[in-house]
Amino acid sequence: MEEDGDDQHVGEVVDRATFVTLAEPGTGALQALLLARSIREFGGTVAQEPIWALVPDGGRRITRLVAAEFEELGVRLQPFPIDARGREIPFAVKAAAAAHAEALVDTDLLVWLDPDVLVVGGAGEFLIGDNTALGYRPVHHRLIGMDADAPMDGFWDLVLMECGVSENRLFRMYTNVGERIKAYFNAGVFAVRPERGLLQTWNQTLLTLARQPAVTAYTRHETIYETFLHQVAWTAVLLRHLERSEMTELSPAINYPLHLHEQIPAGRRAMSLQRLVAVRTENMLLDPEWQERMPILGPLAPWLQTQPLLASR
Repeated sequence: MEEDGDDQHVGEVVDRATFVTLAEPGTGALQALLLARSIREFGGTVAQEPIWALVPDGGRRITRLVAAEFEELGVRLQPFPIDARGREIPFAVKAAAAAHAEALVDTDLLVWLDPDVLVVGGAGEFLIGDNTALGYRPVHHRLIGMDADAPMDGFWDLVLMECGVSENRLFRMYTNVGERIKAYFNAGVFAVRPERGLLQTWNQTLLTLARQPAVTAYTRHETIYETFLHQVAWTAVLLRHLERSEMTELSPAINYPLHLHEQIPAGRRAMSLQRLVAVRTENMLLDPEWQERMPILGPLAPWLQTQPLLASR
């Protein structure tokens, strides 16, 4: 993997970004707090950019203690509405949060990071170029995605048709574990230009697809289709509304999946924390034996052990 760094030249005018995540009360809010602390501590040139934590209305509230810690970091806690139907669709809460934030932010860029992300190095790469509307990472591994050389399968053909995406809009990319696939974008880490309205379109598209009888025929039969419908909808929206020239693939140092570390081929596997910018932990940090399971985080262990999510573990 190539080294990453904050490489803006002195005096260069760069876009501002708002970093946005989801903070569901409980463990989710603590994960979001850990993410925010990591941006402030290790984000380099973006360390002091605005951070928003989106909190769903209609459920539990974030505790005063946790809210105070967000405030200390200068993080904006932003409530957002989500209806009962949206709560039933896997990960629709994330699309609703992202859409709400997109309509409000006043920076050039919105960087979405799932709450299980940690920023571990200078994150200037998220400041995508002026002619770019999207900075993306491919999915971690193929799962319901399509092999690059395989014919279209029924589920993808149906979803892309419902979204008005022709097959010739597809292009090839590589997953983190090295599989060659047709375009399939990860929905956990990305940078977008808010004025394009991609996140609001994503939210509406997901809600629409989840009601389509032909789509639900797949999602009810195979739960994996239901689980990843939000990510398929995200892919369809991007292919429908952006030209490939408006997209840039972020480096593998971003959204590096620690939970798949051993599955990543040697030539793609990160050998040290210093080569990474933002890592996905899933729920691995909630395991009391996380240090044994993730030795790559060894250099970060003293900092992690002081954090609210982990201090008592």
